[in-house]
Amino acid sequence: MRDPILVLGARGKLGRAVVERLRAAGEPTRCATRDPGCCGHDCLGGGCARFDFDRPETFAPALEGVNHVFVTARPLDAAAAHVMIPFFAACRAGTIEHVVLTTALGVDRNPAAALHQVETYLRESGLGWTILRPAFFMENFSHGDFQAAIAGEGLIRIAAGDGATSFISVEDIAAVAVKVLREPGHMGRAYDLTGGEALDHAQVATVLTAALGRPVRYQDLPEEALRAGLEQAGLGGAQVAYLLDLYRAVRAGLCAEVRPTVAQLLGRPPRTLAAFAQANLAAWNDVPAR
Repeated sequence: MRDPILVLGARGKLGRAVVERLRAAGEPTRCATRDPGCCGHDCLGGGCARFDFDRPETFAPALEGVNHVFVTARPLDAAAAHVMIPFFAACRAGTIEHVVLTTALGVDRNPAAALHQVETYLRESGLGWTILRPAFFMENFSHGDFQAAIAGEGLIRIAAGDGATSFISVEDIAAVAVKVLREPGHMGRAYDLTGGEALDHAQVATVLTAALGRPVRYQDLPEEALRAGLEQAGLGGAQVAYLLDLYRAVRAGLCAEVRPTVAQLLGRPPRTLAAFAQANLAAWNDVPAR
């Protein structure tokens, strides 16, 4: 049997999609989560492992007998370098040949970003590496606060102005991740991943209106209203600052770039938001109105 591929964050949106695609391809997969008993996957002999970036003692057991690792950077984590660099050091001390790291579009152009430091360390670590830098996930609209507000009130509330974003589906990111994990020729490469179109949030609302058959509107929030909402939701100061900076970039038009990478790697165009909406109608139709 082949050595399992370790997937960190196997219960998250992207990690779950990567595990499902590896499983479909017959690849033994080790799912790593904080609670491995709740993995929910058939790992094809790779098993489940307890893993927590904040607990370095979990690193070596998760890495035992593994040669390939898929890592998603922790979202909204201003201290990502503090916790992820020790993990990559553990990879160097083990048998890891290839790390596929997912960060975010534009990280390479922002030296102040924690994920820029993470990327730099990985590139200089001596490990085999591939970096994926996706744009905003389409799935952000079908999960969490966006999902509830769209389903219950027909509203998208965010401080995005009229800035466009090249949203990408997690399914396309996962397809790229599995390709670079399973095929040679991708080590030492960094791929910027976007959808095939850039839409502002008013256009997103129009797409969702057409799919749902009922009105969805975009409410552009003042930045201070966004700040207050994030703080009320319990986010810490560093997380709030990260999100405010992120949506300043959206408003400035810095998230609108469209790259051909997904089509080049997969031999097909990336999923459109309209197709995503049609495939995920239940996310907005099966949530009780508030």
